[in-house]
Amino acid sequence: MPHRFATYLTLFYWLPFLVIAQRVETVHVKHLPGPYLRFDQVTVNNEAFKQAYDKSLQLQDSQGYLWFVSTPNASEELIRYDGNHYKSFGSEGWVVHESDNSRSVKENERHEIWAANKNGLSLFDPITETFRSFRNPFVNQQNIQFWVMGKEGLNWFISNDPLEKLPIKPFFEFNTRTHKFRQIIPSTLINGYTKKTEIYTPATFFPKAVDAQGRLWGSVNCLINTVLTVNLGYYDAATNALVWYPISRFMAPQFEKTAVGQHFDAITDVIPDGRYVWFGSWTRLGILRLDTQTGQWKQFYFPQADYNQVFQIIPRNDQQFWLRCPTSLALFDKTTESLYTYPHQPDNAFTPTRGTYSYTPGNSKSLWMGLFATNHDATLSVLNESKQYFKFKGNTPETFRVIYKKGRKLYCSYQADGQLIFAEQDEVSHTQTRLYSLPLNGFTEQEFYVAFPDRLNQALWIIGKTSAGALFRFDAITRKVEPVKAVIQGLPPGENQTSDYNVFLTVVQDRQGNVWFPSFGRHPGNLLKFDSRTKQFVGFRTGTHGLLQGSIRSAVADRNGRIWLGHRVGGNVQQFDTRTNQATTVMENTHRLGTDLMEMVEDTARNLIWLARYDDGLWKYDQRKKAFQQVIREPVLRVHLTKNGKLWLKTLTALVRYTPETGQISRFGSEYDLHNFSWFPFVGTEDGEFFFDKFRFQDQDIKPDTIKPTVVFSFVNVFDKPLPLAHSLNYTANKKRPALELQYDQNFFSIGFSVLSYFQADHNQYAYQLDGFNKNWVNVGNKPLATFTNVPPGIYQLRIRGSNSDGLWSTVRTLKIVIHPPYWQTWWFRTLMALIFMGFLYSVYRFQLERRTLKARLEAEEAKRKQKEAELSEKEAAFKLKISETEMAALRSQMNPHFIFNCLNSIQFFTAQNNAEKASEYLTKFSRLIRLVLENSKSDKVTLANELETLQLYIDMEAMRFQEKVHYVINVDDEIDTYAVQIPPLLLQPFVENAIWHGLMHKDEGGTVWIDVQQMHEDLLHIEITDDGVGREKAAEYKSKSATKNKSFGMKLTAERIELINQLYHTQTQIEVVDLVDTQGLACGTRVIVDIPI
Repeated sequence: MPHRFATYLTLFYWLPFLVIAQRVETVHVKHLPGPYLRFDQVTVNNEAFKQAYDKSLQLQDSQGYLWFVSTPNASEELIRYDGNHYKSFGSEGWVVHESDNSRSVKENERHEIWAANKNGLSLFDPITETFRSFRNPFVNQQNIQFWVMGKEGLNWFISNDPLEKLPIKPFFEFNTRTHKFRQIIPSTLINGYTKKTEIYTPATFFPKAVDAQGRLWGSVNCLINTVLTVNLGYYDAATNALVWYPISRFMAPQFEKTAVGQHFDAITDVIPDGRYVWFGSWTRLGILRLDTQTGQWKQFYFPQADYNQVFQIIPRNDQQFWLRCPTSLALFDKTTESLYTYPHQPDNAFTPTRGTYSYTPGNSKSLWMGLFATNHDATLSVLNESKQYFKFKGNTPETFRVIYKKGRKLYCSYQADGQLIFAEQDEVSHTQTRLYSLPLNGFTEQEFYVAFPDRLNQALWIIGKTSAGALFRFDAITRKVEPVKAVIQGLPPGENQTSDYNVFLTVVQDRQGNVWFPSFGRHPGNLLKFDSRTKQFVGFRTGTHGLLQGSIRSAVADRNGRIWLGHRVGGNVQQFDTRTNQATTVMENTHRLGTDLMEMVEDTARNLIWLARYDDGLWKYDQRKKAFQQVIREPVLRVHLTKNGKLWLKTLTALVRYTPETGQISRFGSEYDLHNFSWFPFVGTEDGEFFFDKFRFQDQDIKPDTIKPTVVFSFVNVFDKPLPLAHSLNYTANKKRPALELQYDQNFFSIGFSVLSYFQADHNQYAYQLDGFNKNWVNVGNKPLATFTNVPPGIYQLRIRGSNSDGLWSTVRTLKIVIHPPYWQTWWFRTLMALIFMGFLYSVYRFQLERRTLKARLEAEEAKRKQKEAELSEKEAAFKLKISETEMAALRSQMNPHFIFNCLNSIQFFTAQNNAEKASEYLTKFSRLIRLVLENSKSDKVTLANELETLQLYIDMEAMRFQEKVHYVINVDDEIDTYAVQIPPLLLQPFVENAIWHGLMHKDEGGTVWIDVQQMHEDLLHIEITDDGVGREKAAEYKSKSATKNKSFGMKLTAERIELINQLYHTQTQIEVVDLVDTQGLACGTRVIVDIPI
């Protein structure tokens, strides 16, 4: 009875819910090994970020920046990362709610970055790189949760701020275009199945996603008989109603025996998908799907309980979802209803890292995974879908080797169960057929190397190294593999059986269909031929037919019917002519090519032979030029030529794709999860597929990026300290070029930059050029930093560029840098100084003008008031310079009448003698002389040529006066430019006059005056006036008053002039008079030395 009563009570309790609900179809999903995916790692170089407990990746924006919220992180909660540097936006209460999966940073269709924080919704300004907040006026606490960003600027969210108790709690809408908030209070609750209004209050709507029709889907939580139920629903804006879809049998299979069922407590994520709506839950119920057209539910339940707790659902494509589960990443295929999981593997760096959290779709089909509960770790995982070049071959033994492919069948060699096995693997039926097995008997170094198709003889030749021989044959008709046992013609016993050979590494077929087998192991250097016509083996012994001795590692048959042979030791290359059966050496070890010619390939399109050498790289042989050339230096073990002309090489550290026309090299090494380069075979098939290690791939699937990466400026340091910036270095308003302004004492600075390309970022390359400072681009490798020292003031253009791991360079980004000069070098300061100087000059001019005016007034007053001469002595001293100039002009005025007076005396002399002709000649020269004297008297200085002409005219006139008793010689140094050198006028004439009147006039026979002009120094003119007269002592005895009077007057004026010249021009014009004597000590003339500074 009690049991029956409990049953009735339970049914009564749940009856309303059962009436309105629908049942759920449960599908048990298959759990399969996931297709191989390589997860790369990205480390954020930020110590505060590293120490944070939760490192939630919020967004990779359209530019390529990564936005993170890390908690707890008091100083740098929100950061933006560019791959090398980060920018912090402080701790503004950036909201992260684990319960709602809504990210704090989003980007809308206009590429605007919006974030939620304690101040509301904030818009990021890319110019100032700051956030502008918009507060919700309907609530006090700006606590934004369950934020959904839709199209056309619409956003929806809820707030936990205490509100008025309503039947249905409101949620909010924000328009990012109008910056307006709207409060939405749904009026009714409608059952999505029956379309009837229902009353279950209080009800709360938690937005999750918006579909293509604009319907806002989310979780509708309400009370039914005091029990909280969580159901899927959407908001109908047309009717202002919440439409919900309650379900009754919404449970995990382990709860199926429960009388009523297990309700779930939260919807974690909702994905509208056409007519379907998918969602996951905190409760371990897998994922559920609602068909909005039929109202039918379907539950997809996974085998392991942890995978049924789904925190995030992210569409990968039209058929698949990424699922974030508690322990790992999972991939759900809607078409096959299968689940693939990708857990963290500690010993595999290419699986998701430990503690992955907050999955975020990124650019270029990437999936980023944040971190949770990972202190001291800042390495994230990212799945780059576009970089998944290499496909997993499958779970195969370590020794598994694909050596030939025909259609969808692989022919492979491997060791298993103590046997060497040659098998055929059908990729359509996924079955494997063993075609041949050979006991190893402890000898593990056995392997089939190559399977060579011989279509002419309808056979597959298999070569290798086994205890049963080196040569096998697979008959496609009988499907049997057997060792080849045949006699070899032309070779001696011990070498004339195919079973005598234990290692073949290569096999080729010539144009006639003959198959050639060069020997590598036993009997090295022998060349075997299978004659396609006679079906017999023929041998050519090493040392004969021109064949060099030594193992032959590689061979290739060219289109001219020759067999190229590459030797292991010595690096020799030979051509074997199949018509003459003679070998010719085309490359000997004298070419320093070292050892081991690993492989050769003919390139018919380019008429080349490509040679792979173990210790000397890749070489090519031009068959037209008959010349070898080294192309790549690092060791090359294998070489394959694709149909499109590219070369694939295996080196000691990577697979390399080489394009001969451009020289472009792409490397694929351990960063692509490729290993074992030294010993693992690298096989290329006829259809262009390659097999290496555990992978297979095709050249056509490897497509480098074609979209140029974005390069951005990151920061500026001045003297190794961060420089705060008021605006972005990358973006400005009105599309103006960004500019950085520095002061003259900030000319030691560095600028960081980065390429927003995170795939194998250590292979990114950078370069910069400061136009006006750097002549050429500066390549800085993988260190994106431009450092400058002692940059002079000016305007510069800093250009940066970067390349991604594929070698694709970005567009050049430019930053205008202005280094302001110090104020004393600015135009305004120089203008001010010029104005001040001009004012000073004007003041001096005014002062001088006033001085002159004052002087004139003082001179006038001096004539009237000579009695006050003592009182004005100090003022007269102040005008000493001006008085000197006035006295100089007065002396010149006195010199001119004195000179004219002497000339008139001479004219009077000729007139008195009635010598008209002489008087006429004298008058002519006198008129010329008078003109020169008058012209010179106007100037302070005249040219040396002018002065000498005046002097010569004067001496000529004196010579005529003394009836040719006066002779003269004027010598001027040839290096003196007489028209450039200037001296005071009539400076030399008094000395010449003195020499004639006082030296020569007292000698009956007359005499000579010598005038020598030299420039002893650049700024000194040296003049000597020498006469052979009676000397100064004898002349003093004569009492010619006229002569004495003239001498004293002319010499006195000259002395005063020189004194004034020295005073006026601050020079040191010097005069020295030397008395000349003969060998007997008697006076024989006078020499006057004049040194004039010029």
